[in-house]
Amino acid sequence: MSHLRVLICRVEDETEEMTELASVDLATVPARWADAPLDTLEARVATAGQHLLGCLCELAWDEVDAEAVARYCAAAAPGSVWGDGYETLTVASRFGTLHLRRQVVAHRDDQPHVMPGNDVLPTHHGLLITRGLQETGEAGLLSASTLRTLVRDHGGRIRRLEQTEAVVLLHQHTSGPRAPLASLRHLGPEVAPGQMLLVLDEVLTPAAGQDTRHELRTACLLTAQTRRYLSGRGLPFLRQVHAAVATCADQSLLVVADGAAWIRTFYRDCLAPLPVPTELLLDWHHLAQKCRDHARRICPDQAHRALLLRRLLRWLWVGNVPRAVRVLARVRPQAADPQAVDDLSAYVKDDYDTLTRVPRGGSPPSDTRRRATPPSGPPPRPASRCAPRYPGSGR
Repeated sequence: MSHLRVLICRVEDETEEMTELASVDLATVPARWADAPLDTLEARVATAGQHLLGCLCELAWDEVDAEAVARYCAAAAPGSVWGDGYETLTVASRFGTLHLRRQVVAHRDDQPHVMPGNDVLPTHHGLLITRGLQETGEAGLLSASTLRTLVRDHGGRIRRLEQTEAVVLLHQHTSGPRAPLASLRHLGPEVAPGQMLLVLDEVLTPAAGQDTRHELRTACLLTAQTRRYLSGRGLPFLRQVHAAVATCADQSLLVVADGAAWIRTFYRDCLAPLPVPTELLLDWHHLAQKCRDHARRICPDQAHRALLLRRLLRWLWVGNVPRAVRVLARVRPQAADPQAVDDLSAYVKDDYDTLTRVPRGGSPPSDTRRRATPPSGPPPRPASRCAPRYPGSGR
C-alpha cells in the first residue's frame, strides 16, 4: 500500500540543499463506483490543498518574524536583549485557522518584553482576521457579529481616508500645483480587463401639469479602458443602451440599478440573453429606502415601525423574500394603511429573482445605508467586498 504526500522544503539558494519543513498526506480513494470516487477525490484534494496553503503561510510567517526580530536586536545594544520563547497568535484566514509563532524578546534592564513581529501585523486584539477573509466573507467562517464589525470598521476607514484626502487636496489647491485627476485615490474594486459595468438610473423632475413628471434616464458604461455616458427617454434610450452594451461587452457584464420595474424588464429582455455572463446588482440603499417609506404609512408608531423594519430587512438581506412577505402579511390586519402593505409586498415579489440568487451573511445595516459600498454605520457587502452580485443569464 502507498499514498501521496506533499512535502514543503526549504531550499538553499547556493547549494540547492533541501530541508523538509512539513508534509501533507492525501488519503487514498477507493475505486468503487458506489463511492463516487471523483467527487470524494475532489473534496479530499481541496481539503489537503487548504491545509497545505495554511502550512505555507505559517512557515513563511516564521521567516518574516525572524527577520523582524533580527532587525530589532541589531538596533539594540549588544547583549542587552535575548529571546525568551514564543507566543502564538491565532489567525482566521481563507485557508482556515493559522497559528503564527512570534518571538518574545526580553531586556536586561527590566524593560517590558516585546514581540517585534507585531510591528508588521495589523492592529489586533486577540483573534486576527486576514484581509483576504474579510473581503471574501465566506459563509460559515465568520459569525454575523464579526461580519457587522468588519464592515463597520471598513466603512469607517474609508470615511477617514476620504477626509484625509480632501484636506490634502484643499491644501494643495491653495499652496501648490494642481494634482492630475489620475492621482486621486480609487475606492472599491477596479473594472478588470474584459469586464463591463453598467449603471442605470432615472431622474424625475416636476412638470407643469398636476401629478406629471419629466423623465430622464441615464446610463454609465465603464470598462477597464474608458467610460461613456448616455441619457434619454423611453424606448429610444433603451435601444441606444442595448446597442452600446451588445457591441462593446466582451467577457462579462455587471448591471447596478435600483428596483425600478423598467430596469428589471430591460435587463431580463435585452441584457440577460447576451452571449456573455451577466449579473444584476440590486442597490440596497433603494430597497431599504422603499421599505422605510412604506413602513411610515404602515406603522405610524416609531417603536412598532422599528420592529417591523428590523424583521423585514433581516429577511430581505439574506434574500428570503417569502419570509419577508409573511412578515408583511402578519402586520396587515393592524396596519394603518393596508394598501401600503400590498404595494410593498408586490415590490419585493417583483425583485424576487435578484434578491434570492446569492447567500449573504450577517445582518442588514441598522441605518440601512447603501449596499453597493460598505456603510459606515452598523452593517453586515460586504464589504467590502465589494458589492453582492446576482447571476443573470447564468452563461
